[in-house]
Amino acid sequence: MANDFKVIGDPTLHDRQGVPIVLGTWDYSADHFPGKKLYGRMLLCPHAHAKVTSIDTSQAEALEGVEAVVTHEDHPRWQDEKTYWGEEVAAVAAWDADTAEEALSLIDVEYEVLPFLLDPDEAAKPGAPLLGIWADSNVRTTEIVRNDVEAGLAAADVVYETTVDWTQLFQHHELEAQAALAYWIEDDLYFWCSAQRSTRRRQSVADILNIPQAKVHAVTHGTGGGWGDKGGAGDPVCVLAATLSKKANGLPVLMQYSRYEHYLATRHQHPAKATFKFGAKNDGTLTAIDATFYADATGNGATWAGGLGFGTRSTWKCPDAKFTHVDICTNKPWTGAYRCVADPPGTFLMDVAIDEMAEEMGMNPLEFRLKNMVTLDMVHQDSELPYSSLGVRECLEKAAEAVNFSSAWHAPGTKTLSDGRLHGVGLSAHVDSHGGMSSQVSAYVVINRDASVMVNVGTSRVGNGTQSALAMMVCEMLGLAFEDAKITVGGTDTPPDGGNQGGSTRVITLGAAFYSAAQDAKAQLLDRAADELEVPAGQLDIGDGKVFVAANPSQSVPILDLVDSNSQGEIVGRGYSWKEVLIEPLLDWAVGTKCDVRGQCASAAEVAVDPETGKVEVLKYANACDLGKAIFYAGAVNQIEGGAEHSVNEALMWDQILDQSTGATLNANDLDQKWPTTLDTTQPYEAIIVEPYDACGPYGAKGLGEPPVASYVCITNAIYNAIG
Repeated sequence: MANDFKVIGDPTLHDRQGVPIVLGTWDYSADHFPGKKLYGRMLLCPHAHAKVTSIDTSQAEALEGVEAVVTHEDHPRWQDEKTYWGEEVAAVAAWDADTAEEALSLIDVEYEVLPFLLDPDEAAKPGAPLLGIWADSNVRTTEIVRNDVEAGLAAADVVYETTVDWTQLFQHHELEAQAALAYWIEDDLYFWCSAQRSTRRRQSVADILNIPQAKVHAVTHGTGGGWGDKGGAGDPVCVLAATLSKKANGLPVLMQYSRYEHYLATRHQHPAKATFKFGAKNDGTLTAIDATFYADATGNGATWAGGLGFGTRSTWKCPDAKFTHVDICTNKPWTGAYRCVADPPGTFLMDVAIDEMAEEMGMNPLEFRLKNMVTLDMVHQDSELPYSSLGVRECLEKAAEAVNFSSAWHAPGTKTLSDGRLHGVGLSAHVDSHGGMSSQVSAYVVINRDASVMVNVGTSRVGNGTQSALAMMVCEMLGLAFEDAKITVGGTDTPPDGGNQGGSTRVITLGAAFYSAAQDAKAQLLDRAADELEVPAGQLDIGDGKVFVAANPSQSVPILDLVDSNSQGEIVGRGYSWKEVLIEPLLDWAVGTKCDVRGQCASAAEVAVDPETGKVEVLKYANACDLGKAIFYAGAVNQIEGGAEHSVNEALMWDQILDQSTGATLNANDLDQKWPTTLDTTQPYEAIIVEPYDACGPYGAKGLGEPPVASYVCITNAIYNAIG
């Protein structure tokens, strides 16, 4: 485990994407073809569940300025049956947005209105009407059984049961709404798209449109953000823009959703609930967990319930357990990953119940958690694989210390501050389902003739600093300064497949590929230097822009001399990611052992609650995350602090309100949504980095993006501690 890094972990280094984004010099999808493109607009369904029986677009097509109209008869993914209020029915492309809006009013649609349900508890009842999402049922169930839960309950001194009711539905509300600009040259498709997942988006769009990947060319420069909404969920806008362009004889079409369209026709965080039955000994040791997790699969049938239980299955030592997962479809707007998939609501459900169990046992909730947490010498209780690192306990201890939890905690509803507000503290901690290796990707690095290095990243996303972290790994391997790296992102025609920017996987997975590519480039440099210095390559090392003899550093050759025009020229290093195995020994487990790589997080909050108005002020919020090793330190702090902001908003603000009688969204605009202002986000956040060094990841690193947003329940627990 090398810790004498020159570039990695340096807190003074900043994101190379940050400056052009802040200055507004980096382009968005909509910035291209000014005055030469068509504008798309969508007609949305006015029913929560209906079938289109006829649609007449002739008047819209005849309107001057309209070049294309698309319905379910043209679009490869649209169906005639609509399963939520606001689903896409038709789209128009015209030379200006006003004409496109006018054309929508000329489309005549007739519907057969069908039964709908918004309440998943009602949709799950026997005899409930089918909602048009799954053919034979509104419910899908899976189960994971660990040994004998009934025996575990029988061995308990205390058995406690509780239900944690449905969490809220909300939209991601990223700064740039869904957008894509597409055009065709003969049978080749070109499009600009929003950040996240450019190479995999090319593959997805090619599959949907049934054309070869080599004929699809995508570009994005990392702007716009997405928080998961522009991963797989971003492909529909690209497909729609491409379909409109195809009908418009290849003309460029900008499909940029209005904020209203974005609130309705894009992905949302899914609601969830759970029931728990815990068994424990009198000393607080868990003997059994019987948990059922319910996910609202909404109008797209997104089956997430299996992920809701991951934190409960992975965080607590309990040999006898049963986990049931129930997905229930409803006629709500579609759901998808919100900077995470199921961990935020799953952790919410779990940690509310854990706090209640601690109270039932008469124990401090910190003591109860620490007593029952998994440890590094264990294997994961379901996969039976060793953890490659495990910092969740340290995360919890440091988060608790940051809010003085041990001294500040009190019985619920028993402490009043001097100004009359009620005081409370709360905790949350979990092993996350994200942060590990994903499907294999490739990378290459080029050492140019001027000794600078090109890091060409086949994926991009704004704000998370992944590209900078990858460049830091390359510079560390090659003994170069961070300033020597040139980072290019976003095109799909030149870089190799960088994979999907999701699941907190790029720094570890794409990082592994760049680590390998930099190793390849380094080996080539050492071979060239061996000839120059007349010393075997195995006796050489690299650093400070030169290759030198390890036993005699004064005997050296600059990297520039090995790649300039008078030598052999540039070097291209190629690399691939590896599987989820230990690359360093860990305890009794050898190199090459399959392992479980997981991010972990713990958070703690201190709040004051006004008993008259109910207003909550977050006095302190500590967010502690296990990174394995912080590669891009400042970027990691940014991610953790941003996660804290998201957590405050999830706990206190976000909620999309539906009319229960029609299924209509009542607050599909920025005025009626409670979105935070700068006054709401200038909280006293503390970002805590925990580095147990991961035995699978490159330079000991693993993923970070999801875990920091999954612990917002600590605020809820703090509110309960305040008001009882």
